[in-house]
Amino acid sequence: MAFRSPLRKFDFFQKTVEDARIKTASGGLITLISSGIVLFVILLEWIQYRKVVVVPEIVVNPSHGERMEINFNITVPKIPCQLLSVDVLDISGEFQQDVQHSVSKTRLSPDGEVISVDNLLLNNQENDDDPLNTTPEEETCGDCYGAVKYAPPETPGCCNTCNAVREAYGKANWGIGDVDAFKQCREEHFKENYESQKVEGCNLAGQLFVNRMAGNFHIAPGRSFQRGMQHLHDTQDFVKEKDMHDMSHTIHELSFGPPLDPSITTKNPLDNMVKKINSPDYRYEYFIKCVSHQFVFLKSDMETIDTNRYAVTQHERPIQGGPEEKLPSHINFKGGIPGIWFHIDIGPMRVIHRQIQGNTLGGFLTNVLSLLGGCVTLAAFIDRGLYEAKKLKKT
Repeated sequence: MAFRSPLRKFDFFQKTVEDARIKTASGGLITLISSGIVLFVILLEWIQYRKVVVVPEIVVNPSHGERMEINFNITVPKIPCQLLSVDVLDISGEFQQDVQHSVSKTRLSPDGEVISVDNLLLNNQENDDDPLNTTPEEETCGDCYGAVKYAPPETPGCCNTCNAVREAYGKANWGIGDVDAFKQCREEHFKENYESQKVEGCNLAGQLFVNRMAGNFHIAPGRSFQRGMQHLHDTQDFVKEKDMHDMSHTIHELSFGPPLDPSITTKNPLDNMVKKINSPDYRYEYFIKCVSHQFVFLKSDMETIDTNRYAVTQHERPIQGGPEEKLPSHINFKGGIPGIWFHIDIGPMRVIHRQIQGNTLGGFLTNVLSLLGGCVTLAAFIDRGLYEAKKLKKT
């Protein structure tokens, strides 16, 4: 008691006697309304406190020597799978020829129905019944007709199938010419099998893993090869049946890396793009500006997503047929090679989407206390005004 007595002089909250208090109906109504408002606003503050927001920021991309993943799904309805190849080139000089290890080709009928899927993943034995993809077992070592001598050292020295001969010729940068000139192709009736498929279309889908630098990947007819600094395609089969083929296509999907968080609902610019043309000598080009995007989750135990977004400029043009630089007409075209080309340029910046808490605990408590103080003061002011107004009215 002796300790409490000195503290009374500091009490700014003087107490009134219960009998001296006056309770009114208007005061009770104001109390209920203000209490409801306080509870509602506190609930809003709690939702804001618990909310996770995504804040973007831009930094210089620090990555060096990274690989980039390209996901694609493209349908070419007027060219059979056997004619199409997927190639990758970049400014460092790396050349991925006729990529097969991560690409599947789906044969389509003229009506767009699936005939079979040639899944070209390594060591995959599916679709062995396709006569164009058969690999009969042979104990003998088939002749590669001199191609192995000029091919890279890792090229197998035996060509027991028609496809093995064609592969060796491609790695030696030779045009395949007439397949009937090779014993393996004659025994497999390669040309006859191709004749039965030339009216088909093709869906190409899969992934490419490329250096993160400027370059291109393209889908074009004919087996590709390099001659000096030139990138060429042996389009003999394409040229022979030009009236049956064209470069019409549908891009179902084209993305660079895994998808971002679902909260970022940006559609890829080329998804579901449809192009139709009736000319075989036509080239579609897409100039893509690719920017690194990173999504950082609020929870530290969740893995950061590294991906890319892009903008695109489209260009399409006819190509004049005919020889160029003394090359046969089926090897090259004036103005380039018909096909679908994706030219990729890499932006120097990185956009980081970072998840953060909508509010801090300190901010939440500060807002709640400010709300309580303001609401109580305003309610008391209104109540006092109504009370004084009634007193004046009575007098």
